Amino acid sequence: MPSEVTIFSRVCEDYPPWETAEYNLPYEVGRSFVVINGNCSATVPTHSGRQRYAYDLLMPSGTLVLAARAGTVSLVQDQFGDQTTAPTQANIVEIRHADGTYAHYDHFTAGGVEVRLGQAVEQGARIGLSGASGTDFPHLHFDVHTCALATDLCDTVAVTFRNTIPNPEGLQWGEAYPALF
Repeated sequence: MPSEVTIFSRVCEDYPPWETAEYNLPYEVGRSFVVINGNCSATVPTHSGRQRYAYDLLMPSGTLVLAARAGTVSLVQDQFGDQTTAPTQANIVEIRHADGTYAHYDHFTAGGVEVRLGQAVEQGARIGLSGASGTDFPHLHFDVHTCALATDLCDTVAVTFRNTIPNPEGLQWGEAYPALF
């Protein structure tokens, strides 16, 4: 039976069991970052509705970002400087997984994307360096969609992470999550 969390009358449900999750945290073992937005957040309007399962991790510019799951790079955008505050000016990597879902990584530093379109990546592979493109402060935005970002008409899906402390209802706002293995 899926777990369920209700925050400000928004229902978050269908979290996969974290112990067998297909995703690892998108950063190196031994590192730990605080969730500053996620799981039906009422604090940032961009993380509600279709974006309700998106996460923002407070991460200094230049932090190595890893693929949370294996797949093929389906979108690369790496042309904007840091602290360009228009959301459309974010440096992005999108990875398509074998099940047809897409992981979306946002706000890479200027010139910080390290993968190319069509490249196969394994879980844990380097994909770039975090930054502040398309935003006014450095962080990593991560979510998983049921369709490609270019269509922008699909919902995010509930995601848990295998390589960290228990997270049966996803990563929670204000908590730090260490990558343990």
